[in-house]
Amino acid sequence: LVNAINDQSTNEDSLYSFTFDLNTFNDVDTTDSLSYAATQSDNSALPAWLAFDISTRTFSGTPLNDDVGIYQIKVTATDMSMTNATDVFTLTVINTNDAPTVANALSDQNTDEDTLYSFTFDSNTFNDVDAGDSLTYNATLDDDSQLPNWLIFDDGTRTFSGTPLNDDVGTIQIKVTATDQSLAIISDTFSLIVNNTNDAPTLENAINDQSTDEDAVYSFTFDLNTFNDVDATDSLSYAATQSDNSALPAWLAFDINTRTFSGTPLNDDVGIYQIKVTATDMSMTTATDVFILTVINTNDAPTVANAISDQEIDENDMYSFTFNLNTFIDVDTGDSLSYTATLDNDTQLPDWLSFDRTSRKFTGTPLKVDVGTIQIKVTATDQSLASISDTFTLNVNSVNETPILANPINDQMTNEDALYAFTFDINTF
Repeated sequence: LVNAINDQSTNEDSLYSFTFDLNTFNDVDTTDSLSYAATQSDNSALPAWLAFDISTRTFSGTPLNDDVGIYQIKVTATDMSMTNATDVFTLTVINTNDAPTVANALSDQNTDEDTLYSFTFDSNTFNDVDAGDSLTYNATLDDDSQLPNWLIFDDGTRTFSGTPLNDDVGTIQIKVTATDQSLAIISDTFSLIVNNTNDAPTLENAINDQSTDEDAVYSFTFDLNTFNDVDATDSLSYAATQSDNSALPAWLAFDINTRTFSGTPLNDDVGIYQIKVTATDMSMTTATDVFILTVINTNDAPTVANAISDQEIDENDMYSFTFNLNTFIDVDTGDSLSYTATLDNDTQLPDWLSFDRTSRKFTGTPLKVDVGTIQIKVTATDQSLASISDTFTLNVNSVNETPILANPINDQMTNEDALYAFTFDINTF
């Protein structure tokens, strides 16, 4: 040994190459030559990562994290007579930071919309060979933008959680990044598929309460935006009942295609109705709304229910006739009728005939001059002064009367043998 080999060092993960000088060993024998070998100082083989080229006297190799440490390397020079000399130098493999690696790739995930999603990736997903090093985690989309609002990542527990909604349906690529204490990083990306599930329709704009008058045509179409379904390809159908699920009143029709209520309520339909509209999607889930429909009472004119029969009376007889209470009717609850009677040309009744409006009674005694036919109009008027009339015929019949002495005939006289002639007056009877 002429010139001892200097101690050496190299970084892990770096290519190491070292050739000791030719003059490290010397042999004074002019014709002798040396061969070289290298082991560890305990004569064990060199570490696996380190090779020695005996021809070029060169050590080479790339130590990894597991090779960090101090090695005692012994070089032996042997002459042709198999005598030798040795030198030992120290080779130090210096630890450098190793970036973390993906040990077990993240599996693709899927979840249903409107369902709570929770996923924790395994602690062995990433690995760092550096003893004592620790990893922190971060999650973004694969383009490094933020996760969607619905999805939260807890870096302490490595857990993703959240509830995706209809607008979140689809596939996103999520990148998880592991960072060691030296800020070296590694990432892995997985797909998260949010599956579409049916969303029930919802009530967006409540239907306003409605009102209509009886006897008036009612028509109402509720707005298309009354109900909403967030499912893009879904469609809604409509039905209408009363709030107790009984059928709509007979006067009220509902067109499911135009969303239109129509009909004409009558007096018997006056009142308040609770109308329920149901929107049903293609998956048969529903939303409902109830509105009040008020049918307002309006005055109904009285009507002739039972026409008055024609009447007759003989002259000089007492006439009395009361028409029935059900001759006229008024469908308005609580309404009352008053009555009048005239001739059909609206002139007064003849003098001999009286009418009592309270009792609905005609009375009187027609005389000879009243013989004939008259048309009598009876008018019924309600409290709103709406009226209806009915006309009947009253026939006064002529009857035979016994003649009476009007002017007595004066006594007469004549002479005997004289012609007697006497005519009594025409007005005698």
